[in-house]
Amino acid sequence: METRKRIGLRVLAALLAIFCLAFGTTAPAAIVHFEDAPNGDFRIAEITGLVVGSETYDVDFSHGGQYTALVTPITFTTQTDALAGAVAIEAAIEALGVDAESSFTSRPFDIFIPYDQSSSPTINIARLRRSSFNPLTFDVAAATANATSNFASTGSITEWATFTAIPEPASAALLALGGLAVFNRRRAHR
Repeated sequence: METRKRIGLRVLAALLAIFCLAFGTTAPAAIVHFEDAPNGDFRIAEITGLVVGSETYDVDFSHGGQYTALVTPITFTTQTDALAGAVAIEAAIEALGVDAESSFTSRPFDIFIPYDQSSSPTINIARLRRSSFNPLTFDVAAATANATSNFASTGSITEWATFTAIPEPASAALLALGGLAVFNRRRAHR
């Protein structure tokens, strides 16, 4: 009887994995949330469901301030990965065709994605610099910034982007199924 349960669980796990792979691999479009777009504040609050390479992230934006004040600043450890994150942010924003003329007039607008702080206080970043207002577009480049500078006091709009990986549906389902199997196994041994 115990062998049948194990075989049944393995078959169920395989079927669930096939279902998740078949129906859970298409990522929805990223959703960009602005601070207060109806009133002209086009600073970015967050982007949810941003796909960078094969991973999906939620991205939070800290306005101005210092790099050292970020809670979890570094997700990417290479310039290539940070630039890929910058290009994904650029594509998500540019796809909206936002007219940000009223919000940013003449101030510089940068988004920083940190990826290396091995030579403190200098931090290596992927930088998105606003190139036009209508529509809102960016240029992407590698750059450096001082980790202790307070960018809020410079008169520019600077946003630090921090990425949080979110598990894909198939991985989450398999983890849940594994937990269920452990629970059933412990229950069977009682």
